[in-house]
Amino acid sequence: MLLDRVDLLAPPGQVLFLRILKGLEIHRPGTLVVLASSESHLRELARNGQFLSGLAARLTAVRLAVPPLRERKEDIVPLAKLFLTRVFARYHLIPAVLTSGALAKLLEYDWPGNLRELSSTLESAVIECSNGVIRAEDLALPNPRSEAPLPTSSPEQLNLDAVIHSHILRVLDLNRGNKLRTSRQLGISRSTLYRLLEKRISFSA
Repeated sequence: MLLDRVDLLAPPGQVLFLRILKGLEIHRPGTLVVLASSESHLRELARNGQFLSGLAARLTAVRLAVPPLRERKEDIVPLAKLFLTRVFARYHLIPAVLTSGALAKLLEYDWPGNLRELSSTLESAVIECSNGVIRAEDLALPNPRSEAPLPTSSPEQLNLDAVIHSHILRVLDLNRGNKLRTSRQLGISRSTLYRLLEKRISFSA
């Protein structure tokens, strides 16, 4: 069993999943292997009351730390080719190729959304490209060399909620307002995206 981003599991889901695991431990011991990915430390979340301690203990019995994509640039090109192959197979498309400019842009970007962002970016690029060629402009990514410097702001304007909201709006703009594509690039669910946008609106009201 593979669970992706288990740290986003809502409290009712945590309770249900823990109940299932306990049942399997009693009635079918040793028959199930659970692999769970998380971008947060589950035991730390448990200490802060944000995650069930019993579930965190079971899911972190064996831990494997995978460095973020920005720290292993050598993996970007082979991963990009793998993801593209999957997209072509899924949608029965004729394979497209990445230009040298597109490859350079992939390598320049820091990928805060890691593999999900890379996968969704390439899937979007396949839709945007023409003549079976993916160019740099087909990649919905900011150009780090052309980014404007951050404006000078007061400490009140640079709180975490404001920074998150600003980044979300920027990714939304890159995706031409497409919320599904934006949530995929950010590595969050669409409901979480709506909640973050509504939270900022309520703060500003």
